[in-house]
Amino acid sequence: MRSPLPWMALCGALAAAGCQAKVLSPTPGDQLRRRNAELEAQVESLGRELSEARSALATSERERRSPQEPAAPDARLDLSEEAVQATPHLARMGIASSSHTDRPPNGEGCVARIYLEPVDGLGRFLQVVGSATVTVYWSPPGCNAQVLSCQSFGPLALRGSYRSGFGGAHYSLECPIDLAQLPPESGAPAGEPSGASQDASRWSCGDPVEVKVEFEDALSGRVFTAQRALPGIAPRKVPGG
Repeated sequence: MRSPLPWMALCGALAAAGCQAKVLSPTPGDQLRRRNAELEAQVESLGRELSEARSALATSERERRSPQEPAAPDARLDLSEEAVQATPHLARMGIASSSHTDRPPNGEGCVARIYLEPVDGLGRFLQVVGSATVTVYWSPPGCNAQVLSCQSFGPLALRGSYRSGFGGAHYSLECPIDLAQLPPESGAPAGEPSGASQDASRWSCGDPVEVKVEFEDALSGRVFTAQRALPGIAPRKVPGG
């Protein structure tokens, strides 16, 4: 039977070598990158807080009434200064990266599925009241942008599109795209599978698109704009799902 001493000695040597591993100190470049990331996060946070303050001010101004105007039945009660400061307001409207275009279950036509994520000054999801206009367009190389779909959603429609789940909350908006109405140079041939377009002058359901959302906040009257380029591959996972 062989003695275990050689193995024990080898393990001890490896352990000692591991303990003596040299730890590299951060370089000036690493420190600058870390500081830059911290400053970017601070700027984004301050931007949200400023935008929320503007929404609060605009809401307050809209709620003011002249002495001759009768009070509404649902007029807001007097709030303390702390309660006013703690009241969340819309600071930014975002478009989730999981937004995409794909074919509906019946396989006819095409649908752009846009997931909106409004946030307050603290970067938290905020349920909103207002109207949204969604424009889906495609920019062929060297050509002007072509509108694929433009849909408007009123306050009730927007409220009905609210969804929530384990992954979070969002507003799910669907914008149908009628491929038959597209110009011949951009419409995909009938029966072409999603995302199969290889011709830069033709658009097929599932190809990359760009989305612009204009949301008018009913409380403050402010208009928030969000834009995002959507990839050509439709993800399976949606926010909150």
